[in-house]
Amino acid sequence: MERAEFHTHAAFVEGLHALVQAACTRRLRRIVFVDPTFEDWPLDAPALLASLTAFVRLPSRQLLLVANDFTALRRTRPRLVDWRRTWAHAVQAVRPLDPDAELPTRALADRCLALDVRDRAAWQGAARVDEPAVARWAAETDALAQRSVADFPAYVLGL
Repeated sequence: MERAEFHTHAAFVEGLHALVQAACTRRLRRIVFVDPTFEDWPLDAPALLASLTAFVRLPSRQLLLVANDFTALRRTRPRLVDWRRTWAHAVQAVRPLDPDAELPTRALADRCLALDVRDRAAWQGAARVDEPAVARWAAETDALAQRSVADFPAYVLGL
């Protein structure tokens, strides 16, 4: 993964794949995806799920999903829901306590790789590697995750 700007949804998707693959290659410990709903993310794309599987198969790895609402994700991404069940020990999903929290659209790997979307409508943003901004975004995301509750369970119990 290299430092770059992107200006389309396709470029964002390409950057997301690159971030996950770089996290595997660099043997990073944690990937965090943040978005209000993840509706426009390719989280059920076979290629991305294969890369995420390679990542979570490594020892002590974690994928954290942070969103205001996982309802649409549950309904529209069946491959992801099945994959989440398989890897429940390595995948966490949380929702901020504040229902009106403004969430960025961002992917982070540890405190060294980031994909940040500045404009969701136009899918404009940047990929950053080992920069102070990445560490700052990671700290903001960690603080947000600490003020969140578990959501999107791997298994839904009930009658």
